[in-house]
Amino acid sequence: PGENAAGDPAAAERTFLRRMREHHGGAIRLGELAIARATHRELVAQAREMIASQRAQQDRFGRWLAAWYG
Repeated sequence: PGENAAGDPAAAERTFLRRMREHHGGAIRLGELAIARATHRELVAQAREMIASQRAQQDRFGRWLAAWYG
C-alpha cells in the first residue's frame, strides 16, 4: 500500500522486504506462543528453530532495506 510496486521495481523490492519482515514477525509471535503453551517437546523444538530462522531472515531483510534504500 502506498507504493506503486507494479510500475517501479525499487518500490516492489521495498514492499516485498517490508511485508516479509512483518510476515516473519507474525511467525515469530506464533512460535513464542507455541513455546509458552505447547506440551509436545518436538513442537517446542520446531518453534525454537523457526524463530531463529525467521529472525535471521527478518534481520537480513532489514539490512538490505537500510543498505539499498536508506
